[in-house]
Amino acid sequence: MPARTPYHMLMRPMPLAPVGPGVAALVLIDVQDFTTCRGRGLDAEAARRGVARELDEYFAQVEAAKRNLARLLGECRSRGVLVVHLRAALEAPQSRHFAASGLERPQSAAADGATLGALDAQPDEPVIARGGYSAFHRTGLEDMLRQRGIATVLLAGMMANITVALGAREAADRDFQVLVVQDASASETLAAHGTTMQGLAGGAIRIVGTGEALAMLEGRRL
Repeated sequence: MPARTPYHMLMRPMPLAPVGPGVAALVLIDVQDFTTCRGRGLDAEAARRGVARELDEYFAQVEAAKRNLARLLGECRSRGVLVVHLRAALEAPQSRHFAASGLERPQSAAADGATLGALDAQPDEPVIARGGYSAFHRTGLEDMLRQRGIATVLLAGMMANITVALGAREAADRDFQVLVVQDASASETLAAHGTTMQGLAGGAIRIVGTGEALAMLEGRRL
């Protein structure tokens, strides 16, 4: 049975979000080797702890998300939409919670995309190291977006029930219009993904699929 969201029924529809070069940015959270590559990062740690099979459902989502990310990135790049890569890495100041987790995060955010191919950052795309759960706290992301006149943030990424969900709410509280691309993201489990996306929708946050996002970028949908 779908989760009920009576609180969201009280909210007005989100206003139309401007999507295009100079007004919108695609922010990718944790699209990096650490979160997407079997045998490395999260998967390697799960194997060391004897729970690798627990991530099978997550990595199935990752593979689907990567295909949609390729489409989304290609369109944003071809249209000159700002793309920002936010990645967990040790070079950023580590929050107490990150440090206590025991996960061996990569040394460098910029270097942690070797397996990604077209999903890796291009030379003109900012790569920001993140040392906590927040996309905005001590990352400089907000200042970067403000300086470039960004009004709308498209969000996608990995462990979306944690990082993308928090990033979406933080962006909305900072008065950005927020579009979460749900099928270009992956959560710990399918159930967690569905519940997270359903819980985010409403108010200042809009949940869209890759097809909808592409149509908005192309001016075929508002």
